[in-house]
Amino acid sequence: MNDDLAFCLDQFIDDQVKLIDDRLEVLKQDEITECNKIEQEKIIFNKNKPAPKNKGTHYEDQILIDRFIQDLRDDDENINKPKTIVDDQSCIDTLRAEISTKVNACSNYITRIRNLAKR
Repeated sequence: MNDDLAFCLDQFIDDQVKLIDDRLEVLKQDEITECNKIEQEKIIFNKNKPAPKNKGTHYEDQILIDRFIQDLRDDDENINKPKTIVDDQSCIDTLRAEISTKVNACSNYITRIRNLAKR
């Protein structure tokens, strides 16, 4: 009788293990299906998402500020050098254009620094 009981228990345990294995396989297939579905949704979402706007990085802004400061220093060094007086109208127009360019650049840099400070 003990042999029959052991055989039945062994058979029962084998059936239970097989049932658990089958259920795990079904769950694994469901998980794979759900993962694929989520990946597809992610791909669709990323395709429809607008491209991020480049607001610049701190490093890029630092380079611009350093360049601006270096330009100011270079201009300061040039101011201290003795210059000849030129009455040529084309030279005066060129100087006015350069001054206008520098003033616009300064204005843009100051505006950018102010905007960065507001963030």
